[in-house]
Amino acid sequence: MDRTIELEKASVLKLLISYSLPAIAGMVINAIYNVVDRMFIGNDPEMGAAGLAGITVCFPIMIIMMAFSVLFGMGGSILTSIKMGEKDNKEAQRVFLTTYSLMIVSGIIIAIVGNIFLSPLLLAFGADSETLPYAESYMRVIFFGGILQNLGLGANNFIRIQGRPVRSMVTMAIGAVVNIILDYVFIFRMGLGTFGAALGTVIGQACTTIFVAHFLMSKKSILRLSLKKLNLNPVYVRLIITYGTSAAILQAASALMNVILNKQLLKYGAMSPYGSTIAISGLGIINSLVTLFVLPVIGINQGVQPIISYNYGAKNYGRIKKALIYAIMFATAFVCMSYAVSRLFPDIIIGLFCSGDEKLMEFSKIALRDWFLMMPIVGYQIVSSNYFQSIGKVKTAIVLSTSRQLLFLIPLLFILPYFMGLEGILYATPVADAGAIILTTICMFFEIKGLLKAEKEEKKSKKAQAEPA
Repeated sequence: MDRTIELEKASVLKLLISYSLPAIAGMVINAIYNVVDRMFIGNDPEMGAAGLAGITVCFPIMIIMMAFSVLFGMGGSILTSIKMGEKDNKEAQRVFLTTYSLMIVSGIIIAIVGNIFLSPLLLAFGADSETLPYAESYMRVIFFGGILQNLGLGANNFIRIQGRPVRSMVTMAIGAVVNIILDYVFIFRMGLGTFGAALGTVIGQACTTIFVAHFLMSKKSILRLSLKKLNLNPVYVRLIITYGTSAAILQAASALMNVILNKQLLKYGAMSPYGSTIAISGLGIINSLVTLFVLPVIGINQGVQPIISYNYGAKNYGRIKKALIYAIMFATAFVCMSYAVSRLFPDIIIGLFCSGDEKLMEFSKIALRDWFLMMPIVGYQIVSSNYFQSIGKVKTAIVLSTSRQLLFLIPLLFILPYFMGLEGILYATPVADAGAIILTTICMFFEIKGLLKAEKEEKKSKKAQAEPA
Protein backbone atom coordinates (compact mmCIF):
# COMPACT_ATOMS: atom_id res chain seq x y z
CA MET A 1 0.00 0.00 0.00
CA ASP A 2 1.25 3.49 -0.88
CA ARG A 3 1.73 5.21 2.49
CA THR A 4 3.05 8.46 0.96
CA ILE A 5 -0.53 9.73 0.54
CA GLU A 6 -0.52 10.68 4.23
CA LEU A 7 2.11 13.32 3.40
CA GLU A 8 -0.62 15.19 1.55
CA LYS A 9 -3.63 14.45 3.75
CA ALA A 10 -2.66 13.79 7.38
CA SER A 11 -2.21 16.43 10.12
CA VAL A 12 1.09 18.25 9.58
CA LEU A 13 1.89 18.27 13.31
CA LYS A 14 1.23 14.55 13.69
CA LEU A 15 3.24 13.85 10.55
CA LEU A 16 6.21 15.85 11.78
CA ILE A 17 6.18 14.08 15.13
CA SER A 18 5.76 10.62 13.60
CA TYR A 19 8.54 11.23 11.06
CA SER A 20 10.92 13.22 13.26
CA LEU A 21 11.02 11.06 16.39
CA PRO A 22 12.30 7.97 14.54
CA ALA A 23 14.65 10.19 12.50
CA ILE A 24 16.03 11.77 15.68
CA ALA A 25 16.55 8.35 17.19
CA GLY A 26 18.18 7.20 13.95
CA MET A 27 20.54 10.18 13.84
CA VAL A 28 21.55 9.78 17.48
CA ILE A 29 22.11 6.11 16.83
CA ASN A 30 24.22 6.96 13.78
CA ALA A 31 26.31 9.38 15.88
CA ILE A 32 27.05 6.54 18.26
CA TYR A 33 29.40 5.09 15.64
CA ASN A 34 31.90 7.92 16.18
CA VAL A 35 31.05 8.95 19.72
CA VAL A 36 31.27 5.45 21.19
CA ASP A 37 34.65 4.95 19.50
CA ARG A 38 35.89 8.09 21.27
CA MET A 39 34.43 7.04 24.60
CA PHE A 40 36.10 3.63 24.56
CA ILE A 41 39.43 4.93 23.27
CA GLY A 42 39.51 7.94 25.61
CA ASN A 43 38.95 5.67 28.60
CA ASP A 44 41.51 3.06 27.52
CA PRO A 45 44.59 3.54 29.73
CA GLU A 46 46.94 2.32 26.98
CA MET A 47 45.77 4.92 24.45
CA GLY A 48 44.18 7.78 26.40
CA ALA A 49 44.65 11.32 25.05
CA ALA A 50 46.99 10.24 22.23
CA GLY A 51 44.54 7.67 20.87
CA LEU A 52 41.66 10.12 21.23
CA ALA A 53 43.67 12.80 19.37
CA GLY A 54 44.45 10.23 16.66
CA ILE A 55 40.82 9.52 15.79
CA THR A 56 39.98 13.23 16.19
CA VAL A 57 42.41 13.87 13.33
CA CYS A 58 40.43 11.29 11.31
CA PHE A 59 37.15 13.08 11.94
CA PRO A 60 37.30 15.56 9.01
CA ILE A 61 38.18 12.73 6.61
CA MET A 62 35.17 10.78 7.82
CA ILE A 63 33.02 13.89 7.31
CA ILE A 64 34.19 14.02 3.68
CA MET A 65 33.27 10.36 3.28
CA MET A 66 29.86 11.09 4.76
CA ALA A 67 29.49 13.99 2.32
CA PHE A 68 29.17 11.45 -0.52
CA SER A 69 26.49 9.54 1.39
CA VAL A 70 24.64 12.82 1.91
CA LEU A 71 25.21 14.06 -1.65
CA PHE A 72 23.62 11.03 -3.25
CA GLY A 73 21.31 9.84 -0.45
CA MET A 74 19.80 13.23 0.35
CA GLY A 75 19.84 14.48 -3.24
CA GLY A 76 18.23 11.32 -4.57
CA SER A 77 15.61 11.16 -1.83
CA ILE A 78 14.56 14.80 -2.30
CA LEU A 79 14.16 14.35 -6.05
CA THR A 80 12.31 11.07 -5.47
CA SER A 81 9.97 12.74 -2.93
CA ILE A 82 9.13 15.49 -5.40
CA LYS A 83 8.40 12.92 -8.13
CA MET A 84 6.13 11.04 -5.74
CA GLY A 85 4.34 14.29 -4.91
CA GLU A 86 3.79 14.72 -8.65
CA LYS A 87 2.31 11.17 -8.70
CA ASP A 88 5.09 9.95 -11.01
CA ASN A 89 6.27 6.77 -9.28
CA LYS A 90 7.95 5.40 -12.42
CA GLU A 91 10.33 8.35 -12.54
CA ALA A 92 10.83 8.06 -8.78
CA GLN A 93 11.91 4.42 -9.27
CA ARG A 94 14.43 5.40 -11.95
CA VAL A 95 15.89 8.12 -9.71
CA PHE A 96 16.23 5.62 -6.86
CA LEU A 97 18.12 3.05 -8.95
CA THR A 98 20.48 5.71 -10.30
CA THR A 99 21.14 6.93 -6.74
CA TYR A 100 21.96 3.43 -5.50
CA SER A 101 24.41 2.98 -8.38
CA LEU A 102 26.14 6.26 -7.53
CA MET A 103 26.58 5.18 -3.92
CA ILE A 104 28.23 1.91 -4.96
CA VAL A 105 30.64 3.53 -7.41
CA SER A 106 31.65 6.34 -5.06
CA GLY A 107 32.20 3.88 -2.17
CA ILE A 108 34.62 1.80 -4.25
CA ILE A 109 36.56 4.89 -5.36
CA ILE A 110 36.82 6.15 -1.75
CA ALA A 111 38.22 2.81 -0.55
CA ILE A 112 40.90 2.69 -3.26
CA VAL A 113 42.03 6.33 -3.20
CA GLY A 114 41.90 6.63 0.60
CA ASN A 115 44.18 3.66 1.24
CA ILE A 116 46.67 4.63 -1.45
CA PHE A 117 47.21 8.10 0.03
CA LEU A 118 46.51 7.26 3.68
CA SER A 119 49.66 8.55 5.46
CA PRO A 120 50.14 11.84 3.56
CA LEU A 121 46.41 12.49 3.88
CA LEU A 122 46.48 12.09 7.67
CA LEU A 123 49.56 14.29 8.00
CA ALA A 124 47.87 16.97 5.92
CA PHE A 125 44.80 16.77 8.17
CA GLY A 126 46.74 17.45 11.37
CA ALA A 127 48.38 14.18 12.50
CA ASP A 128 51.85 14.25 14.06
CA SER A 129 54.37 11.59 15.06
CA GLU A 130 52.48 10.80 18.27
CA THR A 131 49.00 10.46 16.77
CA LEU A 132 49.78 9.10 13.26
CA PRO A 133 49.99 5.36 14.22
CA TYR A 134 46.58 5.51 15.92
CA ALA A 135 45.04 7.42 13.00
CA GLU A 136 46.46 5.05 10.35
CA SER A 137 45.22 1.96 12.16
CA TYR A 138 41.74 3.47 12.40
CA MET A 139 41.29 4.99 8.94
CA ARG A 140 42.63 2.07 6.93
CA VAL A 141 39.65 -0.01 8.03
CA ILE A 142 37.17 2.88 7.79
CA PHE A 143 38.14 3.57 4.16
CA PHE A 144 37.44 -0.05 3.21
CA GLY A 145 34.01 0.36 4.79
CA GLY A 146 33.18 3.45 2.73
CA ILE A 147 30.79 1.60 0.43
CA LEU A 148 28.91 0.21 3.45
CA GLN A 149 28.45 3.72 4.87
CA ASN A 150 27.01 4.88 1.55
CA LEU A 151 24.61 1.97 1.20
CA GLY A 152 23.58 2.01 4.85
CA LEU A 153 23.31 5.71 5.71
CA GLY A 154 22.58 6.99 2.18
CA ALA A 155 20.04 4.40 1.05
CA ASN A 156 18.25 4.56 4.40
CA ASN A 157 16.73 7.88 3.23
CA PHE A 158 14.64 5.93 0.71
CA ILE A 159 12.94 3.94 3.46
CA ARG A 160 11.91 7.09 5.35
CA ILE A 161 10.43 8.91 2.33
CA GLN A 162 8.11 5.94 1.71
CA GLY A 163 6.30 6.63 4.96
CA ARG A 164 8.42 4.17 6.98
CA PRO A 165 10.26 6.35 9.53
CA VAL A 166 10.25 3.68 12.25
CA ARG A 167 11.70 1.06 9.89
CA SER A 168 14.35 3.61 8.92
CA MET A 169 15.29 4.05 12.58
CA VAL A 170 15.40 0.32 13.29
CA THR A 171 17.85 -0.35 10.47
CA MET A 172 20.22 2.26 11.95
CA ALA A 173 19.74 0.92 15.48
CA ILE A 174 20.78 -2.58 14.48
CA GLY A 175 24.17 -1.37 13.23
CA ALA A 176 24.75 0.88 16.24
CA VAL A 177 24.05 -1.86 18.78
CA VAL A 178 26.40 -4.21 16.96
CA ASN A 179 29.07 -1.46 16.94
CA ILE A 180 28.79 -0.83 20.70
CA ILE A 181 29.09 -4.53 21.55
CA LEU A 182 32.03 -5.07 19.21
CA ASP A 183 33.85 -1.93 20.45
CA TYR A 184 33.80 -3.35 23.97
CA VAL A 185 34.97 -6.76 22.78
CA PHE A 186 37.65 -5.56 20.35
CA ILE A 187 39.09 -2.73 22.53
CA PHE A 188 38.73 -3.87 26.14
CA ARG A 189 38.69 -7.66 25.75
CA MET A 190 40.98 -8.23 22.76
CA GLY A 191 43.18 -5.11 23.02
CA LEU A 192 42.88 -4.24 19.31
CA GLY A 193 42.98 -0.47 19.95
CA THR A 194 41.91 1.90 17.19
CA PHE A 195 41.92 -0.95 14.67
CA GLY A 196 39.30 -2.71 16.78
CA ALA A 197 37.21 0.46 17.07
CA ALA A 198 37.19 0.86 13.28
CA LEU A 199 36.45 -2.83 12.71
CA GLY A 200 33.43 -2.62 15.04
CA THR A 201 32.18 0.44 13.14
CA VAL A 202 32.46 -1.22 9.73
CA ILE A 203 30.78 -4.44 10.83
CA GLY A 204 27.94 -2.36 12.31
CA GLN A 205 27.59 -0.49 9.01
CA ALA A 206 27.50 -3.83 7.16
CA CYS A 207 24.56 -4.94 9.32
CA THR A 208 22.66 -1.73 8.55
CA THR A 209 23.38 -2.09 4.83
CA ILE A 210 22.01 -5.65 4.77
CA PHE A 211 18.76 -4.70 6.53
CA VAL A 212 18.24 -1.61 4.34
CA ALA A 213 18.75 -3.66 1.17
CA HIS A 214 16.43 -6.40 2.46
CA PHE A 215 13.56 -3.93 2.91
CA LEU A 216 14.16 -2.21 -0.44
CA MET A 217 14.05 -5.58 -2.19
CA SER A 218 10.82 -6.64 -0.44
CA LYS A 219 7.23 -6.24 -1.61
CA LYS A 220 6.64 -3.73 1.21
CA SER A 221 8.81 -1.18 -0.60
CA ILE A 222 7.31 1.14 -3.21
CA LEU A 223 10.82 1.73 -4.55
CA ARG A 224 12.11 -1.70 -5.53
CA LEU A 225 15.85 -2.40 -5.45
CA SER A 226 16.96 -4.63 -8.33
CA LEU A 227 20.70 -5.14 -8.79
CA LYS A 228 20.11 -6.10 -12.43
CA LYS A 229 18.44 -2.75 -13.20
CA LEU A 230 21.06 -0.49 -11.59
CA ASN A 231 22.27 2.20 -13.99
CA LEU A 232 23.85 5.64 -14.15
CA ASN A 233 21.32 7.73 -16.09
CA PRO A 234 23.23 10.97 -16.84
CA VAL A 235 20.09 13.15 -16.59
CA TYR A 236 19.25 11.84 -13.14
CA VAL A 237 22.89 11.90 -12.03
CA ARG A 238 22.98 15.64 -12.72
CA LEU A 239 19.68 16.28 -10.91
CA ILE A 240 20.62 14.11 -7.91
CA ILE A 241 23.91 15.95 -7.50
CA THR A 242 22.10 19.29 -7.87
CA TYR A 243 19.60 18.49 -5.11
CA GLY A 244 22.24 17.02 -2.80
CA THR A 245 24.94 19.64 -3.35
CA SER A 246 23.85 21.91 -0.49
CA ALA A 247 24.06 19.19 2.17
CA ALA A 248 27.28 17.77 0.69
CA ILE A 249 28.99 21.16 0.61
CA LEU A 250 27.96 21.64 4.23
CA GLN A 251 29.75 18.38 5.06
CA ALA A 252 32.80 19.36 3.02
CA ALA A 253 32.91 22.81 4.66
CA SER A 254 32.70 21.12 8.05
CA ALA A 255 35.63 18.89 7.10
CA LEU A 256 37.71 21.88 5.95
CA MET A 257 36.86 23.70 9.16
CA ASN A 258 37.98 20.70 11.22
CA VAL A 259 41.28 20.47 9.35
CA ILE A 260 42.00 24.15 10.00
CA LEU A 261 40.82 23.74 13.59
CA ASN A 262 43.26 20.85 14.16
CA LYS A 263 46.12 22.83 12.62
CA GLN A 264 45.36 25.86 14.78
CA LEU A 265 45.06 23.68 17.88
CA LEU A 266 48.49 22.20 17.12
CA LYS A 267 49.96 25.68 16.86
CA TYR A 268 48.25 27.55 19.69
CA GLY A 269 47.82 24.51 21.93
CA ALA A 270 51.60 24.14 22.01
CA MET A 271 51.83 27.76 23.25
CA SER A 272 49.32 27.14 26.06
CA PRO A 273 49.71 25.38 29.43
CA TYR A 274 47.71 22.42 28.09
CA GLY A 275 49.78 21.38 25.07
CA SER A 276 48.62 20.46 21.57
CA THR A 277 47.58 16.85 22.30
CA ILE A 278 45.25 17.94 25.12
CA ALA A 279 43.87 20.77 22.97
CA ILE A 280 43.06 18.45 20.05
CA SER A 281 41.65 15.74 22.32
CA GLY A 282 39.51 18.30 24.20
CA LEU A 283 37.98 19.68 21.01
CA GLY A 284 37.42 16.10 19.88
CA ILE A 285 35.28 15.63 22.97
CA ILE A 286 33.42 18.89 22.30
CA ASN A 287 32.77 17.87 18.69
CA SER A 288 31.31 14.59 19.94
CA LEU A 289 29.00 16.49 22.29
CA VAL A 290 28.01 18.92 19.52
CA THR A 291 27.17 15.90 17.38
CA LEU A 292 24.95 14.42 20.08
CA PHE A 293 23.28 17.72 20.98
CA VAL A 294 22.62 18.95 17.45
CA LEU A 295 21.63 15.63 15.91
CA PRO A 296 18.02 15.89 17.18
CA VAL A 297 17.77 18.99 14.98
CA ILE A 298 19.19 17.06 12.03
CA GLY A 299 16.61 14.37 12.79
CA ILE A 300 13.87 17.00 12.64
CA ASN A 301 15.29 18.08 9.28
CA GLN A 302 15.09 14.51 8.02
CA GLY A 303 11.56 14.19 9.36
CA VAL A 304 10.29 17.42 7.82
CA GLN A 305 12.10 17.00 4.47
CA PRO A 306 9.69 14.50 2.86
CA ILE A 307 6.72 16.54 4.13
CA ILE A 308 8.04 19.75 2.57
CA SER A 309 9.36 18.15 -0.64
CA TYR A 310 6.22 16.09 -1.31
CA ASN A 311 3.86 19.02 -0.70
CA TYR A 312 6.07 21.32 -2.78
CA GLY A 313 5.62 18.91 -5.67
CA ALA A 314 1.87 18.83 -4.93
CA LYS A 315 1.72 22.66 -4.59
CA ASN A 316 0.26 22.50 -1.06
CA TYR A 317 1.94 25.70 0.19
CA GLY A 318 -0.13 26.02 3.35
CA ARG A 319 1.11 22.63 4.56
CA ILE A 320 4.68 23.64 3.78
CA LYS A 321 4.35 26.74 5.98
CA LYS A 322 2.93 24.75 8.88
CA ALA A 323 5.66 22.11 8.62
CA LEU A 324 8.39 24.77 8.63
CA ILE A 325 6.98 26.58 11.69
CA TYR A 326 6.58 23.38 13.70
CA ALA A 327 10.08 22.21 12.75
CA ILE A 328 11.67 25.48 13.93
CA MET A 329 9.74 25.30 17.22
CA PHE A 330 10.81 21.74 17.96
CA ALA A 331 14.43 22.38 16.92
CA THR A 332 14.66 25.38 19.22
CA ALA A 333 13.25 23.37 22.13
CA PHE A 334 15.87 20.65 21.62
CA VAL A 335 18.88 22.98 21.45
CA CYS A 336 17.70 24.88 24.52
CA MET A 337 17.57 21.61 26.45
CA SER A 338 21.07 20.75 25.18
CA TYR A 339 22.36 24.12 26.31
CA ALA A 340 20.88 23.59 29.77
CA VAL A 341 22.53 20.17 30.07
CA SER A 342 25.92 21.61 29.08
CA ARG A 343 25.63 24.25 31.79
CA LEU A 344 24.24 22.07 34.58
CA PHE A 345 26.21 18.84 34.16
CA PRO A 346 29.60 19.59 32.48
CA ASP A 347 31.58 17.19 34.71
CA ILE A 348 29.28 14.29 34.00
CA ILE A 349 29.09 14.61 30.22
CA ILE A 350 32.81 15.29 29.77
CA GLY A 351 33.68 12.54 32.21
CA LEU A 352 32.20 10.03 29.77
CA PHE A 353 35.24 10.61 27.56
CA CYS A 354 38.16 11.27 29.93
CA SER A 355 37.39 10.26 33.50
CA GLY A 356 41.06 9.62 34.37
CA ASP A 357 42.77 12.73 32.93
CA GLU A 358 42.32 15.83 35.09
CA LYS A 359 44.14 18.17 32.68
CA LEU A 360 42.01 17.05 29.74
CA MET A 361 38.90 17.40 31.89
CA GLU A 362 39.83 20.97 32.88
CA PHE A 363 40.40 22.15 29.31
CA SER A 364 37.30 20.38 27.98
CA LYS A 365 35.06 22.12 30.53
CA ILE A 366 36.39 25.53 29.45
CA ALA A 367 35.91 24.62 25.78
CA LEU A 368 32.36 23.39 26.45
CA ARG A 369 31.43 26.66 28.17
CA ASP A 370 32.71 28.89 25.34
CA TRP A 371 31.83 26.71 22.32
CA PHE A 372 28.13 26.44 23.26
CA LEU A 373 27.38 30.13 23.91
CA MET A 374 24.97 30.50 20.95
CA MET A 375 23.48 27.00 21.13
CA PRO A 376 19.90 28.12 22.01
CA ILE A 377 19.32 29.68 18.58
CA VAL A 378 21.30 27.49 16.18
CA GLY A 379 18.33 25.14 15.66
CA TYR A 380 16.45 27.86 13.79
CA GLN A 381 19.39 28.39 11.43
CA ILE A 382 19.83 24.69 10.68
CA VAL A 383 16.13 24.07 9.95
CA SER A 384 15.83 27.20 7.79
CA SER A 385 18.79 26.33 5.56
CA ASN A 386 17.43 22.78 5.17
CA TYR A 387 14.06 24.21 4.08
CA PHE A 388 15.61 25.78 0.97
CA GLN A 389 17.26 22.48 0.10
CA SER A 390 13.97 20.59 0.49
CA ILE A 391 12.20 22.79 -2.10
CA GLY A 392 15.11 22.69 -4.55
CA LYS A 393 16.40 26.27 -4.07
CA VAL A 394 19.94 25.00 -4.20
CA LYS A 395 21.88 28.26 -4.39
CA THR A 396 20.23 29.78 -1.33
CA ALA A 397 20.58 26.50 0.56
CA ILE A 398 24.30 26.34 -0.24
CA VAL A 399 24.90 29.90 0.93
CA LEU A 400 23.02 29.44 4.19
CA SER A 401 24.27 25.96 5.04
CA THR A 402 27.93 26.87 4.47
CA SER A 403 27.91 30.46 5.74
CA ARG A 404 28.74 29.44 9.29
CA GLN A 405 31.88 27.49 8.34
CA LEU A 406 33.17 29.18 5.18
CA LEU A 407 32.06 32.79 5.54
CA PHE A 408 32.46 33.24 9.29
CA LEU A 409 34.12 30.43 11.24
CA ILE A 410 37.20 29.69 9.13
CA PRO A 411 38.32 33.36 8.95
CA LEU A 412 37.66 33.71 12.70
CA LEU A 413 39.86 30.68 13.43
CA PHE A 414 42.76 32.70 12.04
CA ILE A 415 41.82 36.15 13.35
CA LEU A 416 40.78 35.56 16.97
CA PRO A 417 43.68 33.26 18.02
CA TYR A 418 46.13 35.87 16.74
CA PHE A 419 44.88 38.22 19.46
CA MET A 420 43.58 35.78 22.10
CA GLY A 421 45.63 32.61 21.65
CA LEU A 422 43.94 29.26 22.33
CA GLU A 423 40.94 31.01 23.89
CA GLY A 424 40.29 32.78 20.57
CA ILE A 425 39.72 29.39 18.91
CA LEU A 426 37.02 28.61 21.46
CA TYR A 427 35.20 31.92 20.92
CA ALA A 428 35.26 31.63 17.12
CA THR A 429 32.25 29.31 17.05
CA PRO A 430 29.66 31.44 18.89
CA VAL A 431 30.66 34.51 16.87
CA ALA A 432 30.26 32.52 13.62
CA ASP A 433 26.88 31.21 14.80
CA ALA A 434 25.66 34.79 15.33
CA GLY A 435 26.71 35.82 11.82
CA ALA A 436 25.03 32.81 10.18
CA ILE A 437 21.79 33.42 12.09
CA ILE A 438 21.59 37.05 10.93
CA LEU A 439 22.15 36.03 7.29
CA THR A 440 19.54 33.26 7.54
CA THR A 441 16.95 35.64 8.99
CA ILE A 442 17.35 38.01 6.04
CA CYS A 443 16.80 35.20 3.50
CA MET A 444 13.86 33.73 5.42
CA PHE A 445 12.10 37.12 5.56
CA PHE A 446 11.82 37.26 1.77
CA GLU A 447 11.04 33.54 1.44
CA ILE A 448 8.15 33.69 3.92
CA LYS A 449 6.66 36.62 1.99
CA GLY A 450 6.72 34.55 -1.19
CA LEU A 451 5.30 31.50 0.58
CA LEU A 452 2.38 33.49 2.02
CA LYS A 453 1.64 34.88 -1.44
CA ALA A 454 1.70 31.40 -2.98
CA GLU A 455 -0.59 30.13 -0.21
CA LYS A 456 -3.16 32.85 -0.97
CA GLU A 457 -3.07 32.00 -4.68
CA GLU A 458 -3.48 28.32 -3.82
CA LYS A 459 -6.63 29.06 -1.75
CA LYS A 460 -8.10 31.23 -4.53
CA SER A 461 -7.47 28.48 -7.07
CA LYS A 462 -9.11 25.80 -4.93
CA LYS A 463 -12.10 28.10 -4.25
CA ALA A 464 -12.55 28.80 -7.96
CA GLN A 465 -12.45 25.09 -8.75
CA ALA A 466 -15.04 24.36 -6.07
CA GLU A 467 -17.54 26.94 -7.38
CA PRO A 468 -20.12 25.63 -9.88
CA ALA A 469 -19.68 26.78 -13.46
